[in-house]
Amino acid sequence: MPQTAAPDVVLRLDAVPTSIAVARQAVVGAAEAVGLDDRAGDIKIAVTEACANVVVHAYDDDRESRPLEILVRCAGEGIDVAIRDEGLGMGRASERGGLGVGLSLMAALADRVEIARASEDGGTEVRLRFGPADPDGIER
Repeated sequence: MPQTAAPDVVLRLDAVPTSIAVARQAVVGAAEAVGLDDRAGDIKIAVTEACANVVVHAYDDDRESRPLEILVRCAGEGIDVAIRDEGLGMGRASERGGLGVGLSLMAALADRVEIARASEDGGTEVRLRFGPADPDGIER
């Protein structure tokens, strides 16, 4: 994997509902800074879905630490966004069911969506790209 540039914005929040709005506003601010004003609605919805997945599905209720990390990299005429958790990880059972439309919605709104393990211990990283392709992406 080629060396990638560091993110321009790093947010480390608790995975609680109020953090979703903070994350959404930070990402939209970055998008507007690179001229993606016309994509603000799509970006808000996709980031909201990714963060809501962390808040609702990533952690067991008895876990003390519930981190939600958002990394944003402004790259040319677009942005790369990574939403990370340290929770159960995709494909592992969560007691909270869902309709399963969040990933499809993100895929419809973003120019690229990738799902990866956040670390060897589990967790999930959702990477969203808005704007023209950038070969460097976000640093893991």
